[in-house]
This record gives sequence, structure tokens and C-alpha cells, in this order.
Amino acid sequence: MSSKEIRARIVDYSLEDGSLKRSLDLREILTGKRVISCYHYGEGAAAICDDGSISFLSLIGEVLLTTRVKGEDRLGTVPDLVCHTPEGLFVLVHFPSLMSTSLSISVLDSRGETVFHLDGLTRVSTTGSGSKVIALGSSGRAGQETLHLFDLSGGKVNTFSTVIEKTRSYTLSSSGKYILALHESAGGGFGVAMYSLDE
Repeated sequence: MSSKEIRARIVDYSLEDGSLKRSLDLREILTGKRVISCYHYGEGAAAICDDGSISFLSLIGEVLLTTRVKGEDRLGTVPDLVCHTPEGLFVLVHFPSLMSTSLSISVLDSRGETVFHLDGLTRVSTTGSGSKVIALGSSGRAGQETLHLFDLSGGKVNTFSTVIEKTRSYTLSSSGKYILALHESAGGGFGVAMYSLDE
């Protein structure tokens, strides 16, 4: 997870003649912080800083609030943004501490409130649709794991989970509707299974 600082600005242009109305440097707004990523949502912007904090700003540069993902501490890794939705939901993934071997996922709304959180994940990826996220995590059963699907459409988090054979690797179909998974059997062989993300 990169912590390289970026130069980010909030720029406002006139819709009448294209002239520059406002240009704000986030380094001047978020003094003492190093911005490593910035994203637009609805009527504002969200900036992720290298201290693990997330600041939500209005388009005139007002800091609405600064928050952290649930479970994040000073020793945790800086969260990565997996995706965000037009309704203002942000999906972030991070290791909750430097000693963690599993990932945590948090969904924040545009007020910075955590509306969903889940620990114990091994892999997280998007389906390409922008509103669905898939993740693999422990099932508590030998040779199996849990496949999670998070549907963020409509500004809400709907979750679906099922237990599958432990997955060595997987790939998403070009449509984003199916997962093709490679399983390793107890006998040392391999098997392939396809899972629908619409069910």
C-alpha cells in the first residue's frame, strides 16, 4: 500500500465560459497532513492521508469532518480505496495492525460514519460494475472459506455470503457476473468451479 504524497487540488470552473473560479491546494487546507489519494463524490471530495485518516471536504474547500476507519490505529496500515459509489459510499481495505495477516474492510458514508465493517479477509476485489465488491475470508472449516458479496447499489450495503472450497486463485468474467475459481483438492489435484454473483 503506497504512501507517496500527491499534489491534489479542488478546482472549480465556470459553466458559462469555462473560466477558473477557484483553485484550492489540499496541502494548504489539510495542514500537517500528507495526502496520498483523493476522490470526488457527489458534492464533495474525500482525501486519504498517510496517517490513516480520511477527510471529507466540500467543493469550496471546507473540511466537513476527519475520521478513521473502524479498528484503525497508529500502527495500522494506511487504507486503500477499493471503490466509491455515486451515493457517497467509500469502500476501504487495510491491515488493522502491522502484525495482522488478514485484511479488514470498512464502508464509510459521506458523513464519515462506518456503515459496515468486516475483519478476517484474505482477498478483496471489485466486480467491475462499481457497485459490487467480492471478498474471501475464513469460514472456520478446514479446506473451505467464505465468499462474500457486497452490493452497494442504492446507497445501502447488502451482503451475501456462502461457503466454498478453499480457493487457490480466481478470476472474474468480463461481465463481472461470474467468478471462475481454481480449487486445490485434498488429494493434490485441482478443480474448477464457477459461481454466479447474481444469486
